[in-house]
Amino acid sequence: MRRYLIDENISPQYRTQLLYHEPSLTVLVIGDEGAPAKGTSDPEILVWCEQNLYCLRFFRPLPKGRLCYNDNLN
Repeated sequence: MRRYLIDENISPQYRTQLLYHEPSLTVLVIGDEGAPAKGTSDPEILVWCEQNLYCLRFFRPLPKGRLCYNDNLN
């Protein structure tokens, strides 16, 4: 079973679309019941994901002028 924990800064539509295309997924958002609370530190969230077998999905904005995080592709 695939389990995802989504950062609270990602649009709720991300969960909706994931479940629309793959209803068997388990998708929680930080702050949901059973997930880490909003404001939980990043290290604590990573430990929670490891202990609960969840993959963390998050949004990290690119620095100005960057197309991606891989320097070879800019």
